[in-house]
Amino acid sequence: MEQIHWSTSRRNCLRIHFDITHGAHANFFKNLVPMLSASGHDVRLTVLQRGRLQYIVRELYKVPVTVIGQYSTGLLSMAVRTGLARLISLAKYFSHFPPDILVGVACFQPALLARFMSTVSIGLYDDPEHPMGFKLTKLICNRFLAPDCVSQSAKGIITFKGLKEWAYLSPEYFKPDSSILNRYDVRPGEYIFIRSIDPSSLNYRGQADPILELYRRGLETSKVLLSLERKDMHPLFTRWSILEEPVEDIHSLMYFSKAVISSGDSMAREGSQLGVRSFYCGGREMMANRELIEKGFMTHETNIDQLSEIVSGIEPLSQEEQRERRCSLASIWDDPNTLLFNLIESVSKVGSR
Repeated sequence: MEQIHWSTSRRNCLRIHFDITHGAHANFFKNLVPMLSASGHDVRLTVLQRGRLQYIVRELYKVPVTVIGQYSTGLLSMAVRTGLARLISLAKYFSHFPPDILVGVACFQPALLARFMSTVSIGLYDDPEHPMGFKLTKLICNRFLAPDCVSQSAKGIITFKGLKEWAYLSPEYFKPDSSILNRYDVRPGEYIFIRSIDPSSLNYRGQADPILELYRRGLETSKVLLSLERKDMHPLFTRWSILEEPVEDIHSLMYFSKAVISSGDSMAREGSQLGVRSFYCGGREMMANRELIEKGFMTHETNIDQLSEIVSGIEPLSQEEQRERRCSLASIWDDPNTLLFNLIESVSKVGSR
């Protein structure tokens, strides 16, 4: 166990802990953590060992990071290794570093431990279609935040307009940089960005791999940049350019593409919020996608033949239309960073529901 002690030298300093178990969660907190550190709070993170996640987190954050637990895909190993074993490891960690405030997305594991400490837990989740994680987080956390689009109106729930990806993709925080394109020898609007998630993950277990099917149907539209979660599948995509993760400025690569295609829901939403033509080809029907689909910013298409036909002749949006899409969201959506920052500042070490 690392021997780094919480700071107690600053007046009104809170010990704030973030637990990160997914790549989208890492991005979600990347603006909030520096805001809290700059305000004098002592912040640290734990991260689940999951693919390249720990390396992404270490690149994003300039605070102490500890890897705890290992991600598993089998149901039994997920329950034992990712569940029980990680819970025990987190308990040992918190015995050395008990926080005042615990924050996370779907953070029911550490929030359960927080119940036995003088610790306020703040959880956020936008996926009621994953009922166990959603309900446990809502039940166990002292404060629970959810986008209003998931239609959760019950005691103790704080709702906000928009989606969690807006915390790092709104024009206030994200400024696209076209210089990253030189590294991949591509130009704006001349390539497709594709994300392939692990088909054996919990949310997509048992489904066919739509990105592999898309590849087998011969999608060759100009150039494809592929973000591939399962690196052992590399030999199956030899005609596409596979990105090495963690990808520097991945959202600029998405922003300047003519289309984003993703088998995972998070990156499909990200592409939509970046103002890019975005296609979700996974099998999940999600409330969090509904507003973007209704606005015409996202297309949910699971018929691979039809998707292949659509994207083969697709043209990029104009820069003006892309900016208009993002401005339209900025005019009606809340800033999750401000909401969380104010909430953290308002709660105390002994706060409760």
